[in-house]
Amino acid sequence: VIVSFKTIMAAMGGMAVWNFAFELVDKAKETYAAKNEMESLLEKNSHVNAEGVQYFNEKLDETVSKFQRINKYGLGETAANIGLEFDLNAKEMAESLDVISMVQNEYIRAGRTVEEAGLAVKDILQGEFMRLSRETGVGKDDLIEKYGWNGKTEDVQDLMKALEKAGKARHWDLFAEKATSVDDVITI
Repeated sequence: VIVSFKTIMAAMGGMAVWNFAFELVDKAKETYAAKNEMESLLEKNSHVNAEGVQYFNEKLDETVSKFQRINKYGLGETAANIGLEFDLNAKEMAESLDVISMVQNEYIRAGRTVEEAGLAVKDILQGEFMRLSRETGVGKDDLIEKYGWNGKTEDVQDLMKALEKAGKARHWDLFAEKATSVDDVITI
């Protein structure tokens, strides 16, 4: 049986549309799950009241309008998780959003998933720097010597400031700012 070129192309086009639609649905499910998890974590954080949740959400919106390659609720879930684990209030979590965006984007650029990127940020804050060093070339010693971190993992704010300095020096912020492909838009 001879199949025409037109039939083959139509079948391939149909498969491409199907895959695209399936990927959109999959990303929507991931985003919905991350949103629910973020909201749950914010509720559990005793340092965040209703006004704090509103403030955090406003800052989250501002951050994702600046860092367009980042999934809003993936970012929010990571920040809320860190806030709960490290006893951060809404303002402290909001201040960490830019840094988390930059670090997460670097992991995603290296081929990691949003979930892996979120875990990597938690690793850093727990004093584990192997993933950071492997994926970005910035290690614990760099954060101390070049970017001014005091070396104390319990000082989350100082570590975040050092990560932000590293990110800006290495242009992670620029890489995270613009969605440049269809894949970036689907990730959002």
